[in-house]
Amino acid sequence: MIQHFTLPLSPEAFTDALHKGLGRAMQHARTCGLAGLEQIVIDACLHDHAYDPQLEDQRADWLMNMIFSAKSQDRIVPELLSHLADPCDDYRDSKQRSQIALGLTHRGIGSARPIVYTLLRKSRTSDVSGDEEIIALDGAEGLIHVANFLGVQLEQDPEFYAYDIAMRSFDDFHGEAKARHILDAAAFHSAAIVRYLKHVDDLAQRHTESAVDDEANSAPARTIWYRNQSAESTIAEIRRTDSRYSPFLFTEWGRCVPAQQLVPVFNAMLTEIDTARLCKYLRVFQKAKLPTFESALLQYSDHFDESVRRLANSALSNYRHADVHSLARSRIAQGRFTENEIELLYNNFAFEDAESLERHIALPVNNFAKHSSLFDLITLFQKNTVAECRNLMIFAYDNTPCSDCRRYAIEILLKTQQAPEWIIQECRDDAAKSIRDLFSPPLEPANGLIPVKSL
Repeated sequence: MIQHFTLPLSPEAFTDALHKGLGRAMQHARTCGLAGLEQIVIDACLHDHAYDPQLEDQRADWLMNMIFSAKSQDRIVPELLSHLADPCDDYRDSKQRSQIALGLTHRGIGSARPIVYTLLRKSRTSDVSGDEEIIALDGAEGLIHVANFLGVQLEQDPEFYAYDIAMRSFDDFHGEAKARHILDAAAFHSAAIVRYLKHVDDLAQRHTESAVDDEANSAPARTIWYRNQSAESTIAEIRRTDSRYSPFLFTEWGRCVPAQQLVPVFNAMLTEIDTARLCKYLRVFQKAKLPTFESALLQYSDHFDESVRRLANSALSNYRHADVHSLARSRIAQGRFTENEIELLYNNFAFEDAESLERHIALPVNNFAKHSSLFDLITLFQKNTVAECRNLMIFAYDNTPCSDCRRYAIEILLKTQQAPEWIIQECRDDAAKSIRDLFSPPLEPANGLIPVKSL
């Protein structure tokens, strides 16, 4: 199951590590250089390959460190500069290119400076990239440039929302309300900045006016609302073809109401044959348990429809019961891991299940499905933190496309004192700062294992 990497990495292994953000890519660059891998690195600079860029740490600094630590800047940077400002309609790619251009400018590459400004763009989704980088580079002058740009965009597109992100970015470094003071002065010379400031003020006013609505829609208020909805009204809503509810509202209703109120919904579900309505019924039980376990729920784990099976497995995962454990072991022995089967063990884990998982686990090729299966595996051992998880958590660390999940796997290894030395060293070079910070300052390993660190 565990195949410890060795340097040098093959081009395929290097690409995989680079896209995941694994520290072995940095170790390869530092130890073996980047000869023959230049185009792979340039592509990684131009395209954000993070699994979830919105949540994961930015990688621009890591990529720059890789290029310069490998002393490959003379071969990579000129071509990279020639493509940074190429047309790009993807916000995440544009954002990373702006960060790369800023990083190169800070490293003394003068020709990167104008590219930072060129990369101030509005994407097809109306997200603006490059604003924070210009402000980080040129302070007040950069802020004025960005505000002018946003004001022009507002004139050209009345539907555009130019939030106060640029102003907040400036204030983070220079103090509260400093940006407003600078832009109020600049507005005397710029109609675009006047337009931008009026837009920001209008948005702030709308936010204030909606505060009462927000309070009415707060978590406690929603809980009271859900509890006031009867089982009969929920059943009626499920049966409607034009339901006003998001499917997830059925889950919230189930979570908020007393268990006894779930019984009529469960009984109604047992007579349902329509797949779409079955899915709505099962959503009620995603975070809720009936007063007693009902074996009739097991039948939906064998339903012909995948969505029904997935929801049924999640609903069954709420119960600690021998039948659920037996179902989990059967599915694992069959190598079935893509329909929430691992969740069945959340409340039914036994030590021998770790060995069975090791023996049978197989990952789909699709990154989304792979991430989902490994997320479930990591969650299993967050709920059942035992030493037997070692091989499986190393497997998850090595294979997940997501750096957040990689960090969760490492934290479990730390808590169980099972982190091998090679992972400790690799994590210190990880693309994710949150992972590098787990080992800063360095901890002294003992017998190849790292002491438990407070997490």
